[in-house]
Amino acid sequence: MLATLSYEEKPHFVNPMNAMPGLYMSVLASERVSTEKQLLAFVRKDVLRAGYNPDGRATVGMPCCYGVVSRTYALWFHDKVKA
Repeated sequence: MLATLSYEEKPHFVNPMNAMPGLYMSVLASERVSTEKQLLAFVRKDVLRAGYNPDGRATVGMPCCYGVVSRTYALWFHDKVKA
């Protein structure tokens, strides 16, 4: 069964002291675990719209439990789209 994905935190720029700056978002998977392919398909348009390369350097945090079956994923995209 595929998870229903939604934003827990919409994409926005972050510049943390202990990591690379980039476009950050948090995605909520309503059921079970989501694959990287599903996550990327869900965020691709928003990442491009924000000027970042969805196929460039990125970081995906380990899934965190949220309730009984849901999981959250932290995603960062670091490379801007080149003109």
